[in-house]
Amino acid sequence: RWPTFFCWMRLEFLASIVLAAVLGMFAAFLAAAGDVLSSYVAAEGEHFQIGHGMFATTVGIAQASSIAVAGLTGTLAPIVFTFLFHRDAGKWAGPLETAVQDIAGTFSLVYITQGLLELALVASWKW
Repeated sequence: RWPTFFCWMRLEFLASIVLAAVLGMFAAFLAAAGDVLSSYVAAEGEHFQIGHGMFATTVGIAQASSIAVAGLTGTLAPIVFTFLFHRDAGKWAGPLETAVQDIAGTFSLVYITQGLLELALVASWKW
């Protein structure tokens, strides 16, 4: 019984990580395309550019981390409700699980983005 449970957990975590990686790369690609298009539209010196793809990298990493956190909380929520709180996981899975996923995902998205952009600004000032 336990080996089946751990196989299932590993499969769920792997699925969320793969989904996070694919969607993070897609978000980074869209951010890079938008950055390139905005540099063509704006006149020279009228826009602030963080660096060579740093904005796109920041967007991709932040989106990937947000999706991975949502996958983690979505996988662990039924287990926590059932075994820790001794409640019906199906009853609590709807609004409460969605709220926890939104809060955790937004928290990771905002603070990872802030940290990466601060690193990018420090790195651009040194050059």
